[in-house]
Order: sequence, then C-alpha cells, then structure tokens
Amino acid sequence: MMLDDADFYVEKLDSTQKKYLFNDEWKSLSIIKDTIKVKNEKEIVFEIKSTHRGPIISNIHPFSVLYPESKSSAMISMRWLGADFSDELYAFYSIDKAKSWNEFKSAFQYYGLPGQNFVYADKSGNIGYMFGGRLPLRNAVNPTFIYDGTTDKYDWKGLVPINELPSIFKPLTNYIATANNKLVKDFKYHISNIWEPSSRSERIQTLLTAKEKHSVEDYKKYQMDITSPYAEKIVKHILSSFEGIKVVDANLNSALQMFRQWDFKMNEFSQVPTIYAMFLKCFLQNTLLDEMGKDLLNEYVFIANVPYRVTLKMLADSSNSWFDNISTPKIESKNEIIRKSLSDALSDLENSFGRDVAKWQWGSLHKATFKHSFSGASSLLDKFINIGPLSIGGDGTTLFNTEYPFKEGIKSYPLFDHGQFDNILGPTMRYIFDFSKPDEFNMVLTTGQSGNFMSEHYGDMSELWLRGNYVTVRTDEQSIKSDRNKLFRIIRK
Repeated sequence: MMLDDADFYVEKLDSTQKKYLFNDEWKSLSIIKDTIKVKNEKEIVFEIKSTHRGPIISNIHPFSVLYPESKSSAMISMRWLGADFSDELYAFYSIDKAKSWNEFKSAFQYYGLPGQNFVYADKSGNIGYMFGGRLPLRNAVNPTFIYDGTTDKYDWKGLVPINELPSIFKPLTNYIATANNKLVKDFKYHISNIWEPSSRSERIQTLLTAKEKHSVEDYKKYQMDITSPYAEKIVKHILSSFEGIKVVDANLNSALQMFRQWDFKMNEFSQVPTIYAMFLKCFLQNTLLDEMGKDLLNEYVFIANVPYRVTLKMLADSSNSWFDNISTPKIESKNEIIRKSLSDALSDLENSFGRDVAKWQWGSLHKATFKHSFSGASSLLDKFINIGPLSIGGDGTTLFNTEYPFKEGIKSYPLFDHGQFDNILGPTMRYIFDFSKPDEFNMVLTTGQSGNFMSEHYGDMSELWLRGNYVTVRTDEQSIKSDRNKLFRIIRK
C-alpha cells in the first residue's frame, strides 16, 4: 500500500541550539545523551535532540550520507508512526487465532506499521482484504513536502479510526488483486503519493478472470509471470511516433519490427526487453535532464515507481512542456523525443555490445545478486558470501517483480552500488497455501534458510527461486517428528 507513515519539518533553533521556535514561543528541545559501546575501541557518545514531534535527523539521514553534496544547513525533525506505541506481536497473534472475519479485522487495532496489505480467506469460501497500518490525520493535502516546523498547522491531529480504513469482504469480483498499487479512488484521507504503477495488478486481474478455477500449479506460474501490461502501453507510443517516418538504419528497423511482434514478456533470453528498458532510460534523460540537471534527476528517480508513473502521464499528453529541450531554440514534440530516445538507446547498446542484436539478451544485462551485509569489504570474500550474479527476466512492472533502478549507483557504498539494470528489489519469499491440504504449504526463499554462509542451507534455494520451483513444507505432527528431519535441541545445563 506504500503507507506514508512519516512527515518532516524544518525547525528554527536559537543560538544555543537547545530551543526551537513553535507557535511564536521558544520551546526546550529534549536532549538525550546515548552511548554505543565498541569492543576494544573508544565508546561513541552522541546526542539525540528532539522536538515534540520527534528527533532531529538531518545530520544522520541516509540521504545526507549517500549524497553529501546535497547537504543543507536546515535542521529537519521527523514525526514517525514507529515512535508511537503499537503491539504488532499481539496483532499477529490475534490474526493467527482469528476464527472469523470480524475477529481477523479487530486484530488490526493493535497493528501500527509497517504498512501491509492483508488478505483473508476461510474454509467457508469467504475472502477479504484489510488495510494494515495506522493512518495519520493530516491537515495538509500534499504531505510529500517538508513542512514549516514553527507552527502547529501541520501537526498530526490524531489517527484515522480503524473502521474508516479500507477493507473488503466478499467482493463481487470473487477475487482480490493487490500489488502496492492505488487501491481506493478519492479516499478522503491521505495514504501515499508513491504508489506502484497498476501494471502488476492489471496482470493479476487478467490471469484471475481468464478461467473460473485455479490450481496450485497455476499460481506457481502466476508468481513467475513476466508479462508487462506497462510495456504494452509504452510500445504503442513508440510505434505511433514512427508512423509515416522513413527509417534507413538496419537496427532501428529491426527494433521496430520486434516491437510489433512482441508479446510483452520480459524474457531473459529475448533482446526486445533490453531495447525497451534502454529506451525508458533514454526517454527520462531526454525529457527531464535539461530542466532538472543530473543531480536533481538522480534524486527524482530514486524510487523507481515515480518515473514509471510519470512516464505514462507524460506520454498521455502530447502538449506536455517537458518534451521540449530547453537547451535548443527549437520546440521539440513528443514524437520527436520518442524517436530520439529509441535512437539513443540503440546507439548505447551498439557501443556496449556491438551491432549484433542477437547479443543483446535481457539476461546479459539484468542480473540478481544477493549481497551479504559484509559485501564490498573484499572482492575475494564476496565470492563466498554473495550469491550470484544470476541472469533473470522480468522488471518492476511484472508479477515476478525484478525491479532495476533508474538512479545511478554509489561506488563508495558497495551495498548501494549497482549496474545499470541490476535487480535490486523483488519477492524475498513465495508462498502458496491450498485450503484442501491444510497440513502443508509451498514456499521458497531467495537464498536459503540459514544466514551462515558456511552452511549448506545458505543459498540452496536460490536456483529454485530463480526457476519457479518450490519446497513443500508439511506441518502435521508426524511429519515434523519424522526421522528424516534434523532436530536441534537447546538443553539447559
């Protein structure tokens, strides 16, 4: 649901840095000294300064570390739902013990965050959806901006009552499709401005309405689905922009022909997804870079769903002023920018991989690497603790979500460094439960059950995950006590 659970405020501090201005009065900051003890090293002592809303975080926010050139002298505080009391453990306990929809729904009075989509099903054939998370009551229409902290105008006014949060029980469609897309139109309370594009939800609906009954094997295929409705929408604009245009370049002609025949599957062995993905990158550069500049553009596309949604919005409006390149005297049109972007994409691919399109397979660029927390400390160690790189299909708009970043990597921080199309986001676990077999379920993890890289179970599920295979886990007592299972005992001395 992409719940917006935090707001930020620019604070005005006095010369002592111990008071902040609020409603024309100087209020004392809460100042706490804390200590981090480090083995064989000097203790690290630091101060936490807080207003009535929450701590001042401008000096330690990850963005300031990752992009130090963007640092500002502004003192910014954070109001976060996570600082309020909630009891997620009891919420999950209550959910697990629920015997009806009403008991399931009432469990969410204890749940605060992180925001999650919860779905419900019971043996009577009922299904439901519950918005999981608390929702702040705000005066502001657009909480994406940083607020003026010197007034109470932008302070939260409480929380939205649980009975007003979105929920669905026994929908007329007989199915529920949710993929972090916008679920409720014209909802009177602010939930988020960072929705995922509707592509994945649209694909779910297409699959679920294709036939009346679906099996476990069907759902295994659905979770591995790499068809992108989003790509289909983009390609229509590309092909339209070349109507009536004489094309002489061989690779450009080939690309257009492949787009006409494409089934919109982001297949790792296909060249079409590579051309399409490079086009998207070039299109964003050609529409936004001249106005924003490199640094601002990199910040703007930091979360991939923003450029995904903005691209469709721009393409739907041929008169959009962003299409014009302000660096040239000419006023460029939408179709001119699309044609230039495809030509630029092909030039980039030719320079990187040669003119032979057969070598442009999507899986040669799009790879997943599961990095250990210590990754980057040693290239030799990385070979043992990292899993991958693994060639992979899909992208951020397919059911098998293998999102790649639009932002540039940060080489000085290995965990934030990445190749142009490296997979950085996706399903950490797949899970399928069949109500006709209550004593078993199917699941798979991205890596393995163990976090110890010396263990045989550190990465033994990666290939299963990559190829859409599953592990069947039985939960009946006899299976658990089977001699085939290893039993780990903790014995008190």
